[in-house]
Amino acid sequence: MSLQVRVYEGIAALDDHSQAWEELLERSGNPSFFLRSTWLKTWANHWLGERRFLLAIVERGGNWIGGLPLVLGRGKIGARWNVRKLEFAGAPYFDRMELPAENAIDCRQALEELITWSRQELGSWTAMGLHEIPNGSDTMNAFKQIAADQGTKLHTVLASKAPMVDLHTKGKTSSKYRRQLRQSMEQLEMRGVVATDFFHVAAMDVDSLVDECAIIEGSSWKGEQGVGIFRDQTHKNFIGDLWKTLAAEDGVAIATIRLDGELIIYHWGFRHCGRFLSYNMAQRPDTNKLRGGSLVLKLMVENGSQLGFDAIDASRGSLTSPNVIGRYHGPIRDHGNVVIYRPTLAGAALSAIRHRVLPAWRKLRGKPGPPQLEDKETITDLPCTNESA
Repeated sequence: MSLQVRVYEGIAALDDHSQAWEELLERSGNPSFFLRSTWLKTWANHWLGERRFLLAIVERGGNWIGGLPLVLGRGKIGARWNVRKLEFAGAPYFDRMELPAENAIDCRQALEELITWSRQELGSWTAMGLHEIPNGSDTMNAFKQIAADQGTKLHTVLASKAPMVDLHTKGKTSSKYRRQLRQSMEQLEMRGVVATDFFHVAAMDVDSLVDECAIIEGSSWKGEQGVGIFRDQTHKNFIGDLWKTLAAEDGVAIATIRLDGELIIYHWGFRHCGRFLSYNMAQRPDTNKLRGGSLVLKLMVENGSQLGFDAIDASRGSLTSPNVIGRYHGPIRDHGNVVIYRPTLAGAALSAIRHRVLPAWRKLRGKPGPPQLEDKETITDLPCTNESA
């Protein structure tokens, strides 16, 4: 049975076709929180701007077998080149993205159809940058298979390492680490009255919690470097709207440590597929030597099951600074970034510069290139309970 690509333009497509989209996600095992209509609509209301939103769907016999929420507009490829770019909707604020499909065959066929459609029918783009795809997933394997079948090179780099903690086993930490955390808590308690909590965010508490978190983040290294998720009013409004939208379904949880009633450390994330999807953490600078991030994580590991979580998933981790969740020695999932160039003069030129000229220049200067994604066929991950949220 032949395949057909249907493209629905505009963010209203998520309302017009919400049932079919959510059913596709459910059949696919809900691979990413950042594919949910709730996330995509809230993101678009704040960040879409003048770019085009495209819900690109592949059908077989009228049934949706796969699709992608895409955005077309100006954007950066790498750190230097601002071009007409096709990318996943939600960038750069998502931590994991995949093409939803019921099985590996549907995933590969749908992705091949969407790549062909984008090259032949969409036009007006130079490069497609698809980020944070789990290595070993059906989506990444589909990219590799399509490149092999077409005899082309797939341009990928290692983007992040995402550690996890299984809350049924509580992970595994060293006796030295556990002793250090006990000592840190004792030192913190010497400063005043310590109160810890891990709870679902209620709609009525959103504004006050956002303000408190923004103060803490602003005093941390994230505030100094201007990279925090609460760094300005626009970002605060985005997170506040998202929290209020998800509050009714207990979709956001936050762990807090307060000293004499004042927030000093927090760690919050989304509920997805039975997991706490870690998204943002910050601590007051005077708690750095007390391992504030580790203390609040210990609170989450010990109490996460009471909130119905099966795992804590870092979702994305820095390549330069290991995520504190890795202290529990659970599975680690690699994510990769993929770039595809449109077969035009501009696309060919950009590809040649980025993947032939620059690597040769780096080699001549003795400079290392970007970390490469290892070629492996399996994904290290934890089981995901099948829930719509």
